[in-house]
Amino acid sequence: SLLGSALVFSGLYMYLYGKARELRAKMTSG
Repeated sequence: SLLGSALVFSGLYMYLYGKARELRAKMTSG
């Protein structure tokens, strides 16, 4: 359903966002 795909998409976005922020923090500190 549309709601299910939206939920999956938002979850994936949050996951990638957190990963990117973590990577950026590692790069700036290093």
